[in-house]
Amino acid sequence: MTSDGIDPLTVSNASFVKGNPYSVSEFQDKNGNVVNLPQTMQPGDSLVVKIHFSPIATVTYKDTLKITHNGINETSPYDFEFVGEGRTPITKDFKYTGAIENWTVPAGVTQIRIWVYGAQGARYGGGKGALMSGDFTVSPGETFKILVGQKGKDGDNTRTYLGGGGGGGSFVCKLNNDPMIIAGGGGGYTNYGSSPTMDGRITQDGGDTFNNGGGNNGNGGSSGIQDGPASGGGGLLTDGQDGSSCYGGKSYFNGGAGGAGSTSFDGGDGGFGGGGGGNCRNNFYNRSGGGGGYSGGQGGTWSGQQSGGGGGSINNGSNKNDVAGAKSGDGEVAIMY
Repeated sequence: MTSDGIDPLTVSNASFVKGNPYSVSEFQDKNGNVVNLPQTMQPGDSLVVKIHFSPIATVTYKDTLKITHNGINETSPYDFEFVGEGRTPITKDFKYTGAIENWTVPAGVTQIRIWVYGAQGARYGGGKGALMSGDFTVSPGETFKILVGQKGKDGDNTRTYLGGGGGGGSFVCKLNNDPMIIAGGGGGYTNYGSSPTMDGRITQDGGDTFNNGGGNNGNGGSSGIQDGPASGGGGLLTDGQDGSSCYGGKSYFNGGAGGAGSTSFDGGDGGFGGGGGGNCRNNFYNRSGGGGGYSGGQGGTWSGQQSGGGGGSINNGSNKNDVAGAKSGDGEVAIMY
């Protein structure tokens, strides 16, 4: 709107009659600064009213924006009629492939919702991956990098107690590797001892199995402690710590490969997405790897904590819905626009 008279023009209110699915998102002055109403414009000044349209069905939507002002030569409130066509949302699914993929925002799309699921740790009892979801404002043509986590691999099936790999985390990042949303993978399981922090977490820190060994601030988790410990899960920035003849999961920055399990004692490999490798030393010293994620989980350790800790998560979106321990099997990413 532009004030083309000779006196200041004050706009005191702008709102939709029905308000669904139209809303006023913000007001900007002539310099692009966000302002609040009431707003007085000098002659020649302008005011931008940004409208948000979010249809939920494939129908035609009509509504009226009423703008209340003090201008003497125009009706107040002044009515603007809006007409918009809804469409069925499109969902793009990404499954585990063992590679980092790119996805480009289609033309005309400025808002998306993302669901990210981490992968499960090894065996049927392995920690389940976290679910993280949120809304994101995007630009058409913007490209994101997507890594879908892999379920951790089992150890030697001939043994009573198995040292399996941690599940991989699932990642959605910008091209410069800044994280948008990451879901932690679950820690691997051994039936000699489960870990209370085995599931993929909705907090940013990785699950501990001994003395706060889970990763923090985007770093990998530590290995376990004593008697053939398993390796830590990889984080966004750094790799998980190697265990006893098994290896930590690689960070997202370093490609996200799962850590190799113990070859000497047939431990299971960690899942793609930073899962830590497991150790299967004998029927008493079996440890499973930590889950990958924003921060890696700690590898399985002594004193009854043979199973690995789950990976940490992060969600930089809005309208968040985060659930710990929600996904069995491989991870998944879904983008709706």
